[in-house]
Amino acid sequence: MVGRALKELFESIGPPPAVFNYLNTPGKLAGDTFFEAGVDKLFFTGSVSVGKYLMAKAAKSLTLVSLELGGNDAMVVCEDADLQRAADGAVWAGFQNAGQSCGGVERIYVHSSVYDRFLELLKTETDSL
Repeated sequence: MVGRALKELFESIGPPPAVFNYLNTPGKLAGDTFFEAGVDKLFFTGSVSVGKYLMAKAAKSLTLVSLELGGNDAMVVCEDADLQRAADGAVWAGFQNAGQSCGGVERIYVHSSVYDRFLELLKTETDSL
């Protein structure tokens, strides 16, 4: 739906043909299509496995590529942290945009001396959603 909305927005300003193209298909198939068509640069957001495939494909033709790949974005909670702020931040970073964020927190490392209190606050904040 976001891609369609962007397509409508671009079309509403009347750009030259082929400035913006919307294609909703699996990344690997889309990448093959774009490379075969001779694109100058490819931006891809998705999985690491497809990103590696696209990078290898781009290397053959020296096509510029920008990749935003899935990761395991970690949060660290230190012993001297403001635990309420850390719990609030963890909930926001983990659930914002329904969890569909490239930089969203996926795992949390908490110092053992504050673990129980942090977990209690995190549970309270999560339950309040």
